[in-house]
Amino acid sequence: PSFGAVKMAFVSVQVPVGATPGTTLQVTDPASGVIYQVAVPPGYAPGTVFQMQTGSAEQRPQSDVDSMMASAGMAALSASLAVGKALASATWSAAKYVHKTGADKKALGMAASAVGAGLTGLGKLAGAAGSALMAPSTSAPAGGDAAGTVFWCVVPPGAKPGSQLLVISPSGQQVMVEVPVGMSPGSQFQVMV
Repeated sequence: PSFGAVKMAFVSVQVPVGATPGTTLQVTDPASGVIYQVAVPPGYAPGTVFQMQTGSAEQRPQSDVDSMMASAGMAALSASLAVGKALASATWSAAKYVHKTGADKKALGMAASAVGAGLTGLGKLAGAAGSALMAPSTSAPAGGDAAGTVFWCVVPPGAKPGSQLLVISPSGQQVMVEVPVGMSPGSQFQVMV
């Protein structure tokens, strides 16, 4: 498909079992039917949800952004419910097993250690990812030049300056960008790659 003609959109992606950061997933935009190849970003494990968006070659009217923000809220709620149900089911199964074997206290101590180690590991992954971010352009010329391509993104709900976004450029390239200072959810900004 011609990526530049694809409408800007947010797509929530749940990381499947067995996938790790860097694993390529096939993701279909439910609104357009366009299929993307997307690498799982750093810091995401099976069962977690990340959000990607498709960038636009030109700035979009506010009505398009408003529609995109509304659909992102519904998609995030749906993804959160799915992850919550899976987590509750896994937690209940683990609790029944621990109680059945009589190892409640030992298992709780081990679980707390594992969660702490996991959070520490995620923090290290996030720190490593920060060095690979592309800086957004605040005064890039429209359309790009020989040095790169310029496109537009929207700050998604819940994001703030410094947040990392996974964006598919109009040419189909996956880019991690950082929300610039002064931007809030629903704001559009340019990125040069």
